[in-house]
Amino acid sequence: MNRLKDISLFIALFLNVYLVNESAPMMLNLDKTSFSIVLVGITFLISFLVFFLGINKNINLKLLLFFIFLSGSGLISIIYNQDYSIENFYFIFAISSAFFLTSVINQNQLYRYYIKIMMFISVYSLLATYILLPLQMNSVINWFSTYESYLGTPFLNMVFTYSVAWEGVIRNQGIFREPGVFQFYLLIALMIELFYFKAIRKNIIFIFSVTILSTFSTVGIICYLILISLKFNRRNITNIFKFRQNKYLISIVILIVIVLQNSSVSLLVKRAFEKLFGEGENVSSVVRVESILNNLEASIISPIFGNGFVNGFKYIQNNLIEYAGNDITGTNFSYIMALGIISGLLILFMMLQFTQSINGKNAKSIILLFILLLSLNTQNLVYSSMLWIFLFSSYTRSDEVKCKGVAYDNITSFEKY
Repeated sequence: MNRLKDISLFIALFLNVYLVNESAPMMLNLDKTSFSIVLVGITFLISFLVFFLGINKNINLKLLLFFIFLSGSGLISIIYNQDYSIENFYFIFAISSAFFLTSVINQNQLYRYYIKIMMFISVYSLLATYILLPLQMNSVINWFSTYESYLGTPFLNMVFTYSVAWEGVIRNQGIFREPGVFQFYLLIALMIELFYFKAIRKNIIFIFSVTILSTFSTVGIICYLILISLKFNRRNITNIFKFRQNKYLISIVILIVIVLQNSSVSLLVKRAFEKLFGEGENVSSVVRVESILNNLEASIISPIFGNGFVNGFKYIQNNLIEYAGNDITGTNFSYIMALGIISGLLILFMMLQFTQSINGKNAKSIILLFILLLSLNTQNLVYSSMLWIFLFSSYTRSDEVKCKGVAYDNITSFEKY
């Protein structure tokens, strides 16, 4: 029975990664609203089923109160703005799915499962994007179907990876709608691996490092470098890949030299540095800054109850200048705009508690919070159930011996690495 419950928890967590609003399955050329309803509904029902199986467990009071307050804020915002669009209920489903799961899983188990899931997605995405995709594009194989996203972009559906179907250099985006979303989930996994688990598992760190770099996300790479430098001093940084005759370090150097010979890769690197140092006029950076300012402007209209997600985003889209178009980022600021300032500040506090639960109450946790905010607010993940699973994880049960990569007492074989 325990093994069945463990497997159910793992599957439910995987579905919350795979069947969420910002994942690539939402992008396929289907009826977007109906397809989204089905996927969100499935995730919600699976999470509720897992909750029902483990309902005998004690629920953390703070977790329960935060869930009631924030889901209540979402409902009040809907009623106050008289906007009953289905998209407004995605947030309620997302936070409910996260609550159901975190009510019956402890923090140690949750983080181990998440690392496993992201390791699988990372390895698969690297193989699919840089081996299977070129083979398919050059007609060596014909295994996968091509779909168009709702924006008209052709994507190759490789089951656990979606890639733009063209022959140039591809940025790795895993199962997510774009590399910028993938980098956020990878950084969370790396953050947990580096600061929550005591043992330094070099293979896992190496895989996450290569995958983050393969997204060519400027913010992702910046956050990655901060994480590595925060964890390791200069000696440890040079030693981390120094095992088994330096094969990992040598592999990285060779890979960098090879890919930089490609003009398309060089262009991506050049654009990344332009974003970092502000050279030229980068539309992506302008969009992100404008989204933050417009979210703040919209929040002034209804600072207590918020504008709701649909009404708020419509207002922002009608007031953005030419660069931003319909692209709205800035997850934290979107929460303030949609749910009100009080809820927005509570979410920020929960993010701080998340980083403190990983690393303790110290200065490093503040830096981890900065990394979390920087990575998250380049995207709009307001409907992400996984984001709420992370935020609720610091209030989950921890009645087992705290597993920091060394102790596995009372843990089933399914949970072990």
